[in-house]
Amino acid sequence: MLDKIENNSILVIPNTIKNKVIKELNKKALNIKIMTLKDLIKKYIFDYNEKAIYYLMKKENIKYDIAKNYIENIYYIENKNYNNIKLDKLVEIKKYLEENNLLIYDNLFKKYIKNKKIYIYYNSINKYEKKIINEIKKITTVEIINSNYNNYTPEIHEFPNITEEITFIANKICKLLEQGIDINKIKLANVKEDYINEIKKIFKFFNIPININKKNIYGTKIIQDFINNIDNNIEKSLNYIQEKYNLKNE
Repeated sequence: MLDKIENNSILVIPNTIKNKVIKELNKKALNIKIMTLKDLIKKYIFDYNEKAIYYLMKKENIKYDIAKNYIENIYYIENKNYNNIKLDKLVEIKKYLEENNLLIYDNLFKKYIKNKKIYIYYNSINKYEKKIINEIKKITTVEIINSNYNNYTPEIHEFPNITEEITFIANKICKLLEQGIDINKIKLANVKEDYINEIKKIFKFFNIPININKKNIYGTKIIQDFINNIDNNIEKSLNYIQEKYNLKNE
């Protein structure tokens, strides 16, 4: 990868390959700034900090993760009337944050990248990201190259609670849908029973339809109890379960 990259440039890559690239950079002694595509967009458009989240929490009387999610989504909207309740709400929030100087604008970044060549190594870029990249191309040279690191490294995330975990997943799904991914190809695996109500609530907020299959009968406590206590006498085992769970034959 680094054979094509000029010294004193910017390399935009996913976090999943960051460590591999840093090892290569150390070998070649190249002076290259590394950042993710999300970092690049935040530096070019705006960023935010905990203060913005806190103020929005107070204004809207909402939880931390919901406030943060609102701010993450205002990157995708313009200051206009969408005639849509949810989108217009985001416009309102963006205006509030701007008017109260709660968004961080790096005015020096555009000057900084004017003399830098930017290499973007990503396998997929959504419409919004392409729009921002095209704007950046007006002031500096940008080269987009598909990543050579095709060996998949799974992303591992840790969350303080279920709400933040599911909100993160909902955001990921929204981004996949924006990229044109068929919603029928998006699956949730290993969903625990205590997650279902929270998934339904948060997915409804994001307007994401969901079809959660009914729990497999073999995963129920009564069936597992039957399997664990079954012996050669099936009738005896059934009688045991009927008595324990007060079941009736109908």
